[in-house]
Amino acid sequence: MAFQDLLREATYQSVPFGVLVDSETAGGRRLVEHELPGTTNIRADDTGGRPISFQLEGWIVGQGEDGDYFDARQDLIDALQDPAGGTLVHPYWGTQRVNVRRWRVRESARALRVARITVEFVRSGEAVSPLPLRASPAQADFAAMAISDASADVALEDLVLEGPGVIESVREAASSAISAVGAAIAQLDVFSGIAAEAQALGGQVTSLIDDASQLATAPLAVVASVQGAVDGIIDSARNFASALDAYEQLFGLSPDPLTGSPIPIGALQDGARTAITDLALRQAAAGAVRAAARVDWESLDQAEEARVRLGDQLDTLMATAPASVVSAMQAALLALSETVPPSNVQLPRVATFTPRVSIPDMLVAYRLYGDAGRAPEIQARNGLVRPAFAPGGTPLEVLSS
Repeated sequence: MAFQDLLREATYQSVPFGVLVDSETAGGRRLVEHELPGTTNIRADDTGGRPISFQLEGWIVGQGEDGDYFDARQDLIDALQDPAGGTLVHPYWGTQRVNVRRWRVRESARALRVARITVEFVRSGEAVSPLPLRASPAQADFAAMAISDASADVALEDLVLEGPGVIESVREAASSAISAVGAAIAQLDVFSGIAAEAQALGGQVTSLIDDASQLATAPLAVVASVQGAVDGIIDSARNFASALDAYEQLFGLSPDPLTGSPIPIGALQDGARTAITDLALRQAAAGAVRAAARVDWESLDQAEEARVRLGDQLDTLMATAPASVVSAMQAALLALSETVPPSNVQLPRVATFTPRVSIPDMLVAYRLYGDAGRAPEIQARNGLVRPAFAPGGTPLEVLSS
């Protein structure tokens, strides 16, 4: 049997060529990978599927006049070079709208009038807008990372803890501020998540409190320890909503009373306290942005309220921040507007329902949602006690869907 008899016909842009049974298809997911300290694991954010690609070998086999072979080969090359893409008709893949990622033609003196063409097609489907269908939490991560980097640089410039002329009282002021950060984190409800992460955060908090005096001798150690502990909240908390709540509580952190002294020693003490507190607050803002982008919101109202609160907090922090931090926080505001709530999720609104007479909460759930199983949601939202009856004439807070 001749080689050309083994080929099945395929076309691209209506240009025919032969294919064998062999082919290869590839796909996958687009992941943003975050390497975590102290572990070989990563945290991955899925930003969508990779394009489906097809790799095949096509053949142009000359029969009859040489000119027919050269024309057929050139017609296929011209079609593959078309930037608009086209339609691939394949005996096994069917009809696909594709673009050409790359191609290669090989010819040999041992097989005259035979062109072996390797092509990688990418399935493109219908033309769509290049804008993403939804904002990814990775956008919030990048903004948070920018806040962290800018805040670290500012703190390293502002902290004067080593070198000639630095007296012990300045380091004591820094030590006091470091301990205060550790104590503030220790009071948060953020140690009920993954055991290993909670244990790691506990160790970081203990170090801030017990080793504050030693840390206060080196600005780099201060920055790494404070940022590491604050950043660990999101991994140690029970869920992202709990982490967000913890970060918002941490916004209440304030430095020890400042001396307000005009003399250099007093100014250095105040500077150390302020720099460490500002570092913790800015890192808390970065963590809050990351957490908010991942919360499973119950309602659109809840998400919008959180976005406004975080926006107000960022505005407050920007009022006293240097330009580099302000720029990073402005990017975080944009990330919040696009990820809280996620644009691809249709969230219900908070509404009210007033039963005319007292009825069981299960009946309320069935009337509103066609699902009596949502009664516990109504109980929790309105403080009803089991066995729960919704009192007649009293408005209930419910979700619109």
